[in-house]
Amino acid sequence: MITAPTLQLVRIRLRVRELERSVDFYRGALGFVVSARESATARLAVAPGAEAILELTADASLTPPEPSAAGLFHAALLLPSRAALGAWLRHAAEAGVRFEGFADHGVSEAIYFSDPDGNGLEFYVDRPRERWPQATNG
Repeated sequence: MITAPTLQLVRIRLRVRELERSVDFYRGALGFVVSARESATARLAVAPGAEAILELTADASLTPPEPSAAGLFHAALLLPSRAALGAWLRHAAEAGVRFEGFADHGVSEAIYFSDPDGNGLEFYVDRPRERWPQATNG
């Protein structure tokens, strides 16, 4: 069996206008925990004691980009199972997260939404490789 190399990012850094508002969103609505905090920066992890995977930096001068501007479309967080994605979806819906889309890509299932500053986010789960659609020559 041939396995393809994968790229994994270990931390995402996002600029936000209001740090406290963003920390409240990521902690309350999305379930992150604050692992470190400085005056203009917060590092967030998915569980207490886990390595921080998200760094939020306050920038009061931040303005929303023009719709046609190039840049980050969204950051994606891979969850360990479909059950974990479902449990997170229930939590986020109860917390009032406004979802922008849901997708079944054949190889994965994804949920799309944005944070208070318009940073696009995707939470998703991969299907086992043996369940991926197979191309047919036909």
